[in-house]
This record gives sequence, C-alpha cells and structure tokens, in this order.
Amino acid sequence: MLSLYAITTPQGMSTYYDSDGYYAKGDPDAQSASQWHGKGAAAANLEDFVTPEAFQHVLDGNTPDGRRLGRMVEGEWKHRAGVDLTFSAPKSVSVMAFVAGDERLIEAHERAVRAVLDHVEGSILETRIWDAASRTQVRTRDLDMIAALFRHEVNRNQDPHLHTHAVIANMTRTSPDGGGDGSVPGGGKWRSIEGASLFHHKMELGAMYRAELAMNVRELGYEVERTHMDGRFDLKGVPKSVLDSFSTRSRDIRAALEGYEHQNAKTAAVATLMTRDHKTTVDRAVLHQGWRERGEKLGLDKRIPSMEPVSADKGEELRLAQEAVDYGIRHLSERASTFSLSDLRTTANGYGVGQFRPRTLDAAITADARLIPSRHPGHAGLEFVTTIEAIATERETIAAMQAAKNTVRPFMSFPEINRGLEGTILNDGQKNAVRALLSGTDRIVGIQGYAGVGKTTLLNAARELAETKGYEVMGLAPSASAAKTLAQEAGIASQTLQKFLGRFDGYAHGRGTEEGLERVREEYRNKLIVVDESSLAGTRQMRDLFRIVGALRPARLVLVGDAKQLDAVDAGKPFAQLQAHGMKTVKVDEIVRQKNPELKTAVHAAIAGEVRKAFAKIGDNIVEAEKPEKSEPGAWDRALAKAAFEAWNALPEDKRDATGIAAPTHAIRQEINALVRAQLAQEGRLSGPEIAIDALKSAGYTAAEKGRAKNYFPGDRVIFNRDMSANAGEIKQGAVLDVAGRNEDTNTVALTRENGAPVFLSLNQQRAAQAVDVLRSGPLSLQQGDRIRFTRNDEGLGLINSATADVESIDKQGRVTLVKEDGDRLTLERDAPALRFIDHAWASTVHTFQGRTVDGIVGVMQSAHPHLTHQKAFYVEISRARHDAILVTDDRQRLAETLAEKTGERIAALEAAPDHAPNIAPSLDRDSVTPEPVHEQGKGMDEELSR
Repeated sequence: MLSLYAITTPQGMSTYYDSDGYYAKGDPDAQSASQWHGKGAAAANLEDFVTPEAFQHVLDGNTPDGRRLGRMVEGEWKHRAGVDLTFSAPKSVSVMAFVAGDERLIEAHERAVRAVLDHVEGSILETRIWDAASRTQVRTRDLDMIAALFRHEVNRNQDPHLHTHAVIANMTRTSPDGGGDGSVPGGGKWRSIEGASLFHHKMELGAMYRAELAMNVRELGYEVERTHMDGRFDLKGVPKSVLDSFSTRSRDIRAALEGYEHQNAKTAAVATLMTRDHKTTVDRAVLHQGWRERGEKLGLDKRIPSMEPVSADKGEELRLAQEAVDYGIRHLSERASTFSLSDLRTTANGYGVGQFRPRTLDAAITADARLIPSRHPGHAGLEFVTTIEAIATERETIAAMQAAKNTVRPFMSFPEINRGLEGTILNDGQKNAVRALLSGTDRIVGIQGYAGVGKTTLLNAARELAETKGYEVMGLAPSASAAKTLAQEAGIASQTLQKFLGRFDGYAHGRGTEEGLERVREEYRNKLIVVDESSLAGTRQMRDLFRIVGALRPARLVLVGDAKQLDAVDAGKPFAQLQAHGMKTVKVDEIVRQKNPELKTAVHAAIAGEVRKAFAKIGDNIVEAEKPEKSEPGAWDRALAKAAFEAWNALPEDKRDATGIAAPTHAIRQEINALVRAQLAQEGRLSGPEIAIDALKSAGYTAAEKGRAKNYFPGDRVIFNRDMSANAGEIKQGAVLDVAGRNEDTNTVALTRENGAPVFLSLNQQRAAQAVDVLRSGPLSLQQGDRIRFTRNDEGLGLINSATADVESIDKQGRVTLVKEDGDRLTLERDAPALRFIDHAWASTVHTFQGRTVDGIVGVMQSAHPHLTHQKAFYVEISRARHDAILVTDDRQRLAETLAEKTGERIAALEAAPDHAPNIAPSLDRDSVTPEPVHEQGKGMDEELSR
C-alpha cells in the first residue's frame, strides 16, 4: 500500500519521523531505521542515518549551494517542504518479520522501497527550467533527488506494521554534466520540484512497490497470494486468525466504514482519520516480546522458509510480463482509445504481482508493437499511447459511413414531405431533420440534437410519414430506459443496441451463412433503423453496427444524439467523429424543454462553452458550500452534500418532489441520500417498519477482467446474463452464485449455489466474459415513503435499469409494494431477487441523470475534479430542468476557471496519433463494407433463427 501526503509547512516536521518513540535515545537500531537516499542527497553530502538537524535544514529549503528555496509572503518565508510517500507492507509480511522473527523480510521491504524511489528519481520527478528556444518554462526529468527514509514497525494500535516514510524534499537539480556545456539549460542549479507528477503516478508507484516486494519475498522462499485486483497480496500459510489478531487497527477502520453505504478508497481514508489515536511511547523490546508470545498462543508456525534463493527463469518471467501487458491493453482499451503508460504499468503490475519485476514489465511494454505514442493535451507529466486496433477500428467505422453515401433511394420527395408536415407542431429545425431523414440518398445519416429540442417528437413525425410509404421504423438505444422512452414518445418499437448486436453478431464477425443472409436482407429491405442516444455508443459497438448494416442493407440507419453530452462508458466518440468526417447530419438546436428564458440562455451558453455567460444567467442560484472545519479526506464531499441537501430542503414541498439532485460521484450521492432520508424521517414521510436489504451492485469489471479467474475473490458474487453450461448442469439466466475459489492454471472459478452445491465455471468458454457480471454486496435500508431506482433490468417483471419507484408500503412479513413511474403497483416478497438490485434515488449521479427531464435540478460540481469537472457535465446538469437550476460548488470562481479550460471532449485514437493513422488500415471501398465473406459452415444467423 502507498499513501502520499504533501508537507505544506516545514516547521516541526523533523520530530514526527522519529521512530515512533520506541527506541532508546542513541540506540543504533534507531539510527539504522533512517537513511538518506538519492543522487541529490549524495551531492549534498547527506550520508548514513538522518539527523533531526539535517532533516529540518533540508525541509526548510536550504540548498547545498547556500541558497534558500521559497518566497516571502506578507513578511513570512513560505516554502513547501516536500512529499511524504508512505510504503506499507502487507500484514502477513509484518507478522512474519516481527512475530516470527524473519528479519530478511525487513530488507526485502527496504529494497522494494529503494527500487521505487530510484524509478521516481530517474523517470517521474519533475522540475521546470527556462527554455531559451521556446522562451517558456518547460518540464524536465532525470533529476537528482533528496529523500529521507524512516522505517517504522508499529501502528497506532501497537500492532506490528512494517512501513517506511520516504520524504522527498522539495529540492532537486538537473544533471550538472549538462550545465557546463549548455546541453541542459540551468544544469546543476537547485530548484523546487513539480510535486503534482508524484500524485499523478501514485497508483503506478504503489503497484510497483507491491511487485518488487512480492518478487523479493519469493526469492526468500515464500509464496504469495494475490488478494485484490490492484495486486495487494499476502504470504501463503499465515492463518487468517493470526492476521486478524494483529489487525486491530483495520478492525477499527472497518467498523467506522460500516456507517458508509458506499465504501471506496476515499471513505476508507476518512475512516482511517476518524479512528486514529495519538501515538504512544512503548519500549521496543517489550513490544516485540508481547507480539511473539501472542503469536505462540495463536499457533503461528514460525518456521522460516529456506535461505536458498529461488532461481528466476528470465524467459518465463518475460512471458508472464507479456501476458500482463496484453491483459492491461485489453482492459484499458475497452474504456479509452488512449491511455497513459502509468495506467498500463499499474494494471499489469497488479495483474501479475509476484511473477515478474517492473523492469521486465517495462521491457515487455517497450517491445509491444501494438502501442503507439500519442498526444493527450491537458495531462502534463504523463505519457499516453493508443493502439493499432483502436486506430484501425476508427478508420473502418469512418470508411463504412463514407462508403454508404449515395447508396439508397429517397423515401419521399420534398413536396411529399412538406405536405405531410403541414399542420404539425414541429418547428423549422425539427422539420428540416424530418426532410433529411426521409429524402436523402445516404444509407447512414445523423441528427445532432441538443438536450430538450424534441428529438423524439420529430422522430414520431418521421415514423408516421415513412409508414405511409410502406417502410417500417425500428429503434435501438444503448439502454433499456432509452429504448422504452423511444417507444413511448416516438411510437417506434425499440430494443437495446446490445441485444441487436448480439442477435447479428455472426454478421459482424464473418460467421453468417449466405442463405441466412438473403432471408434477413429481405426482412430488413424496407426497415428504417433509428439509434437514439448514439453518443453513448462506443467505437467498437458502432463498428459492429456498421458491419451488420453493411450486411443487412436496411433502407436507412439514422444516428440520433448529442455530441455535447457525456460520452459512452466504452472507448471512443464515434457519433462526434462521424460528424467530423462527413456524415450527413442535421443540427436541431431550438430548445423547447426550458420554460425559464434565463435558464434557456444559460443552457445555450453552456453548449457554446461560454461558461461565464452561463454563470451570469444562473446568478444567485450558484451556491458555495461552507468550508469544512477540518481539512481531511472526504470533508469537502460532506460539505457539498450538505449544501446540496439544504438547497433542496429549502424548496416548498411540492417543488422538492419535482426537483432532482445530481451528484458527480457515488460518495457525494450517498451522503445526500442519507441527509434527505433523515429529513423525511423527521417529517414523518418515511415511516413504518424498516427492512435491511443486502443490495447487489456491479463491480464494473471490463470483459478483460471478467475473463481471468485470478480476478475472482471469495466474497464476490457472480450473476449470469444468459443461460450457460457448467460442470454441474445448466445455470439459468439471472442466477446469483457465490465465489468460493479459483484455479488460475485452468482459468476456472469455483462457485456455490444457494443450496451449497458446487459449480465450476470455465472462463475459457466462448464469450464467457460477456455471460457473467461480478457483483459486490452492501446493506441498504428501506422504509415506506422511500424512493428507489432499479439497478438491473428484469424483463419478467417489466423493470428497467435506472427507472424509479416509490415505496408505498412494507407489511409485517417484509413484502414491499412499489408504485412505478407509470403508476402501476408491484408487490415483491422480502426475498425477491429484484429487491436486491435497487438503490436510493433521492440523488443520482450525473451519468444516471442524462436523458431525464425534471422541473428543477440541484447539481453538484467540484471546482477542480481532474476527471468529472468539465463542460459536458455542466451542460448535462443544468439542461435537465424545465424551470430552475441550482448549482452547488466549493469555489465558484475556481469552478468557472476549470470549466472554461476543460471541455470534457475525449481524444480519439486518430486525433491522438495522426501521423501514424494512415499507415495502419486503408480506407474501405464500398464493396468491403460488407463483413468478411460468409461461409456455409458458419453458425451466425441460421443458428439464431433456429433457436
């Protein structure tokens, strides 16, 4: 584990790193527990152990050449002291080192720490120097670092806890070799570091430490067992009962976490601070003796593995590293067209912990021909790459659209369309869209419609006209809720895009038969396919859709969406990219949703990126949260949640019920839900018996993660998305089984049914990763008067993911009666599977809110979140409301500056690596839009039809 802490002031920091007070004064062990590290330390003649005086001198910014870094502010010298990187060994390592007495593990830990710090010094630490050529300050690396290391053995609960504070001083210099000949401007001059680069690489450095440590302990004869996705591990053979006995600090944190409905790294950090006691002084010898005696009582096997080192097979180590790189590329490229090398190292090191060293991984990354260096504006300090596959997929998708131009006949003439539109309520923009949709000659066309312009209204009119000419209109949408909206508001029979792609998967990948293709082409000859919310489709989905359209040859494919709103979860931005590359697109920009003129102007300004104009129109409805009393992890989340709740609660009751609350993160959303529920309980609107539900939520695994058995851990649950065969018979769709174990060699997961019967699921089966989802469980309280949303589709009950319902009653047996959005009632038994896939819905995330319309909105935006604060999120938040929008933030001015700078636009692969794009995949000619040649022995559509 690695935590980072910025030391903002140097005063009095030297005593904090004394070794917890359990060494006697002058004890040589205390001196050996600290040391200087780095080329900068050597250049400053800082050697051997760290003295408080020398450490304080460095923290104060005093350089070896006699200067002092920092600046005078209001008569006081200000200098940020540095950054504390705290490396914590796994509990099993601490137990074997201090309880069993294997001191070799201490050296293994220290070697891992030093290896990471060497990587920081050579590849991550940055400073700025003046570049005469560009006349700007530029970032540079490969610096001389000064770091002070302090090894500690105990946590605040007096449990064994091997960890090292590595304090990197805010002081570095470029290579002095470059300074003499001018090759490095300013070489050898001491200056401040760019501390942000360390925080950007935090996850990478943590994964690297675990990878180094795991290899070190394996060389000592230990076996390691990966316990978490990020590569956290424990030593095999150390009983859980022993680990629990020496983990009283962890128990305190877990107890504090029970108060959080959603548990993540941020809430864990909050719980850590909440449960922290003051350090106490304990004699080291007494402490160690107590640990050993407790270990004996617990039956700890203190036998230390053989001293003979485990010989490393370099060829096998490289093969395993290559496998991890392949996994990392598949995992990251599923969600992003470009990704950082730091993320790739983090993912691969976590996947293969204990199998190779980071330097072997770097060699595998460097040799992987699939990776192409790419640009990624706005992410200084990180190196980005894209892949050959991402570029080829984008090029194929664009080429398919271009090849579909002038390939179909118009449905109707302009005069016919105009006569059909007479007397309708459509505005000019909507009418133009209908004309383009029905009169063009391109098989693939687009409608770019901003939020609230009445896209379903114009589609309804287009459907009615198309049907007069014998055409059938069918709809596709990325979600079941969007498909339902399309059916209800446009009269278009619809299904999910995923279901359509699954049905015709054979024709997307060259497995269909010629006979089956002819039948399906006849079926689709007069069909007009409308894809709503097209901006939520990823590039691979769009490519497969275009392949299928090329095979089926429907009358037309219409992509409807808004490129200004949030993008798909999957990689790419094909809807915007296709528009940029010539897809015939009609823009519909006359907003009809907003009834408040000021709010409508603000929405138009948000679309145009005119943030300050939008802020001016929202005016006093921009609310700043009160600054927290204590600066600690999660404090601002709670402050924002409180401010959002208060803004909502100040509304009249009828307005409250019609006002939605949109939060940027699940943590803030759940804080708001808790506050709202407490208020409603006080008012008596939440009443009656309260039941506790073991709610299930998706772990959010990618297909790459789901495809490897090593990512399944005891305590996880698996739900089946379709019927699937296993060793113990068929598993039905919707079944939820518990993970009992795994076999990484055979890539098999051991599951148990509710009756305890074992099931062994092979993930090597075709499309096994698409057939399952991994779930995590957590408690959820429910009372009469609650508002919930469903988190999973249930076709049998007619329940749709993200749809909401109100709890009308809960009887003595725990039966829950719900009133759905359409007014229908549904009563579920206490143990009904559908009740496990719900969540509170008083507040929702911005992504969940996209596509919804409410009378009023209270939107929360953090002023400087690196990923969630941008123009797209701002636009989505304020455009949901008909009448009123309230914006809650921590800093209005900073939020405006952040939004003005960050558009939220994704970088496509072709944009990221334009120089490489022409050399990857040639443009397709019209004939090649149809997928690979069909084969009689293929399964494809014939198999689907027979099923």
